[in-house]
Amino acid sequence: MSKKPWFEGSRNGRFPLSVIDAGLSDPGQFFAETTGLMAGVSSARLIGQQDGSVDIETNEGRMARTNVVVTRGDAEISVEFDETYQAGKLVTGQSHHLHRFVEASRGTVCHVKITDVKAPGVLGFVYRIFAAKNIGSAFLTAYEIYGAAHSDK
Repeated sequence: MSKKPWFEGSRNGRFPLSVIDAGLSDPGQFFAETTGLMAGVSSARLIGQQDGSVDIETNEGRMARTNVVVTRGDAEISVEFDETYQAGKLVTGQSHHLHRFVEASRGTVCHVKITDVKAPGVLGFVYRIFAAKNIGSAFLTAYEIYGAAHSDK
């Protein structure tokens, strides 16, 4: 693992932790729905799911999330996975993710940590240098939108 994260950030969501717990009862659907809520993604659909792996196709490309592990605690849920993202034929990025959801007094605190980012070539270099904040923030925003949309159900 990298010593320095590529992205690390947190955001307070005004939804109960139970929303994330319920969503993760079907990780493939959860990943497809939250990915579809990310900035720049206009469509996301689940194309395959097996134990510990999920394949999603978006308008930007295809992502494979492997080694998916969901850990539930009394007031915390963590999701860890490796991701390979093929953005057309131009860029393939690989990374490791740890997403933690912690129950707080006014909702759920979402933590996203992305490490071990690899993306070859010139476009990969640009991706590694400039995309971290956008991608990390997109995950956090997607979780906020997902949580708000599902907390009334």
